[in-house]
Amino acid sequence: PISTLRFWDVVAWADVEPSSGQFDWTHMDSTITTGQENGVSDFIFTFGSVPAWASTNPSEPCTGGNGPGSCAPPDMAAFEDFATRVVQRYCGTIKYYETWNEPNNPFYWSGTNAQLLAVAQQVYQIAKDPANCGCANGVCAPNGGANPNQVLMPPISHINPPNLSWLDSYLAGAGASYPYADVAAFHGYGSATNPEGIVTQVQSFSHTLANHGLSNLPLWNTEASWGSVTSVDQQQASWLMRYHAALALT
Repeated sequence: PISTLRFWDVVAWADVEPSSGQFDWTHMDSTITTGQENGVSDFIFTFGSVPAWASTNPSEPCTGGNGPGSCAPPDMAAFEDFATRVVQRYCGTIKYYETWNEPNNPFYWSGTNAQLLAVAQQVYQIAKDPANCGCANGVCAPNGGANPNQVLMPPISHINPPNLSWLDSYLAGAGASYPYADVAAFHGYGSATNPEGIVTQVQSFSHTLANHGLSNLPLWNTEASWGSVTSVDQQQASWLMRYHAALALT
């Protein structure tokens, strides 16, 4: 069974709050219900897809598929309010929060590293605050006990030298050790014909993390595929099994 579901490309901020203060949680609630009915126990919510009304550059032609302004830095007051509402509403259900989707990719993030660090600080503070989510004796609620949440580092879109250089610069902006993540996430694309290539990619990724005191973080691959296809055949099934076996070695 599939035990973990990531909300990116399913529900995003722009879907939930299409205008300031107007919330529609219907799709998010129904997705969780459907997931739980089918064995999903863990959910990851990924921040990004800024609504135009909350964007600092609402006319920017972002090409990541989320509309104008969606890749620009958000108004931080609006972002703080939305993030707090998500963490409080889904306390005990969503326990993993991914800081941003592929910020090395200008399709999804057009701001500076300093602006992204400000977002990361807010996500970490809000998600980890027991005032927003705490659990005790199997019951979870704001101010309910120990906080169960974990925050994922913003994942690069593909492990390669240019993206690792971007990651190195981003992490360096936080100082000697990046303090805003419990899990190091990445996207494992780029091995369409050689799924075993993910092993050396992850080694390079781990080396970059070690340069910033993050070698002990768990590694999560939150997005990957064999590339664009029109159907699933025996070769692609083989790729999938080889890829998972290779990941188990990293």
